[in-house]
Amino acid sequence: MGDTEGEPWDLIIGKVVGAHGIRGELKVIPLTDFPEHIHELDRVLLTPSNGPGTVSEIESVRTHKRGFLIGLAGVPDRASAQRLRGATLAIRRSMGAPLPEGHYYVDDIVGLRVVTTDGDVVGEITDVLRTGANDVYVTERALIPAIPDVVKRVDLEAGQLIIEPIEGLL
Repeated sequence: MGDTEGEPWDLIIGKVVGAHGIRGELKVIPLTDFPEHIHELDRVLLTPSNGPGTVSEIESVRTHKRGFLIGLAGVPDRASAQRLRGATLAIRRSMGAPLPEGHYYVDDIVGLRVVTTDGDVVGEITDVLRTGANDVYVTERALIPAIPDVVKRVDLEAGQLIIEPIEGLL
């Protein structure tokens, strides 16, 4: 997969939850809306919970239960894999799955200024809650459901999210 040198490895796609077997496979739970894309990757940034990350070549990927079994170069056995429990796997944004129209990375949404269609400033988005039905954008003043009836426009260049508040939202 093509990527740009110098681009940060800041898109976290999974977390190591344990070891599998004796050959060093990592049990990984996906932290992405596009887990099937993991099969297309050739390398990841592996960052243990207790130290700096290293770029690692992916040797194998298998679907397993609700996650994946991933073999990485430099993780030859079960003991090595067990030491990586809690580590994260990250990729460069350019390596990610193309997003469908109207979809954004959480990192793009957090920090946007929320403004109503009348020009009232609601505040800055500080977090995105992942619910079953839809995402919810957290601001100091309100929890904003990420639904078309409320979110009218996402303007990343201007750093704004334009909303049409529904009854009782603000």
